[in-house]
Amino acid sequence: MYIREMNWIREGGVVFDMKRINVLIVEDQYEDMEYCASMIEELSENIVLHKCGTGKKAVNIISEHSIDAVFIDVILPDVNGFELAGMIRKTENYRFVPIVFITGENRNYVEVHKRYHHYEYIRKPFTSTEFKNRVSPLISGLILEKKECGGADSARKHMILVETSMKKAIIPYDNVLFAEFYRRKVCLHTDKEIYSGIRMGLKEFIGYVNRSSFKQTYKSFAANTERIQSIEREGRSLWTIHFDNGTGGCLLGKTFYEDIVRTFVERSEKSNG
Repeated sequence: MYIREMNWIREGGVVFDMKRINVLIVEDQYEDMEYCASMIEELSENIVLHKCGTGKKAVNIISEHSIDAVFIDVILPDVNGFELAGMIRKTENYRFVPIVFITGENRNYVEVHKRYHHYEYIRKPFTSTEFKNRVSPLISGLILEKKECGGADSARKHMILVETSMKKAIIPYDNVLFAEFYRRKVCLHTDKEIYSGIRMGLKEFIGYVNRSSFKQTYKSFAANTERIQSIEREGRSLWTIHFDNGTGGCLLGKTFYEDIVRTFVERSEKSNG
């Protein structure tokens, strides 16, 4: 049940701001916390800041508010910042929330990203310009996604955070068509763009997306079954999947055929019935 209160919506004890994004800063050094907060606030007026100095308080905040992005200092008094990120990733609805690590530690960036799928890893000390340049695309993207998704359906529930060798992007799941595993990396096909060079295996990426409608269709392909328009036979045990925007190119193999067709038929019957 939703209770509307002007620009706010309350759902199950959690308050959603329909227009602004909620950003959490977890930093135990007060001066560093306020420095980050001031720079984030300068990026947009559509930001509500939440601040705390421990992992325990951070967990309480994400359970009480709909947090859209989290900035975490790696060194905290009660828990390691990476451990806190792991706890956040396991929390319902926070699997894809953008996480920015802020630290003076010299960690292996690739290994950290592979484990926590964070948006940024900013090393101290940093300048205001550097911080804003690296964080601004995240903030502007979240604000845009929240406006497009609307109100209580907070953007973080609908997006997938991906990082390629060339760029980072926040992609609405509804825009995803299929993924292809090529040269040991995932290539993600969407309505607007193709994102190449995602450093994951196909099964790992399917688990990362974590949607029941995103299924493997071939040894090197996985598809958003909600977007399938038709399935065309190509050979004795091979089919091509076509999507509702006219895009094709996703292969369907015999091993996965029955499951994909059953899902497609059930969705079609539900939408028609």
